[in-house]
Amino acid sequence: MHISISMFDDTTKILFFDGDCGLCQRSVQFIMNRDHERQIFFAPLQGQTAKVVLPHSLRMNLDTIVYRRDKESTLLRSSAVLQALIDTNSERRFFAKISMLLPVFLRDWFYMRVANNRKRIFKSTCRLPTEAERRQLLP
Repeated sequence: MHISISMFDDTTKILFFDGDCGLCQRSVQFIMNRDHERQIFFAPLQGQTAKVVLPHSLRMNLDTIVYRRDKESTLLRSSAVLQALIDTNSERRFFAKISMLLPVFLRDWFYMRVANNRKRIFKSTCRLPTEAERRQLLP
């Protein structure tokens, strides 16, 4: 599948994650299950969509989840996960909003402790997505 930047408008929300990480896959599933309006798309940092949308430096750092909220706003690590959860408009957005009040350095310190150990603790799992979920998954 050929992907071009024109496939995405200025408001397309895409959460980029390490496609080989079990914790990342579970996090994507968690957010996807709460995104009842199906407004967030998901793509691996190693995929074609990331090559088109993200700069090389962001694609190479597989410890970092990247959330492109729109053409002007890209969030990283804890801010990315929490803002994506807020954007789902689910009941979990309240926890995310409260967590966003913590200083970024503190949130990201915790995020990096988990990220640095994620492959050892969380094994990659392969679950087939539903038809609705497949529409949100980008290459």
